Amino acid sequence: KAEEISHILVTHCHIDHTGSLAFLKKMTGAEIAAPGIEKDYIEGRKKTWTMARQGIAGMLFRVMLFVLENYAVRYEPSVVDRPLRGGEKLNLFGGIEVIATPGHSPGSLSYYIPPKKIVFTGDALSGMPKPSLPVPLGCSDYRLALRSVLTLSEREIETCCFGHGLSLIHISEPTRPY
Repeated sequence: KAEEISHILVTHCHIDHTGSLAFLKKMTGAEIAAPGIEKDYIEGRKKTWTMARQGIAGMLFRVMLFVLENYAVRYEPSVVDRPLRGGEKLNLFGGIEVIATPGHSPGSLSYYIPPKKIVFTGDALSGMPKPSLPVPLGCSDYRLALRSVLTLSEREIETCCFGHGLSLIHISEPTRPY
């Protein structure tokens, strides 16, 4: 039931992760927790195509986002009730650790539930077409994105839920991505 949803945790401001946020908030009344430094994008004061991207491919990606955001995709901005920066502990599901995982976007966050050993990575990692590192052209800072992967690898994770693709369940032991 919609009224049973009390919180929506946003990993980053890209429209494929926030496009239905205002609708979901209206339906549920849930508190929106999201990266504080990306609040202006989520609340509609800035467009995500203006966000830095690396290299020629990143510039082409920005052009594609410009067209999408200005001519093809319509979405309603949403209020961020609780800006996060990483390092917070949320009193939900036995405790959720908010992890700063910048690189895909400047304020990307991941959410880790230690008692269940579950991590929600947003786009800090990809699950499409198979589990992999983030795609460089989609990153605002690829080196920072790789450091964020190392930060995630320090946790004991059994289930990894990606922003795109299938979840990876029952990882036998923490592994390093190198």
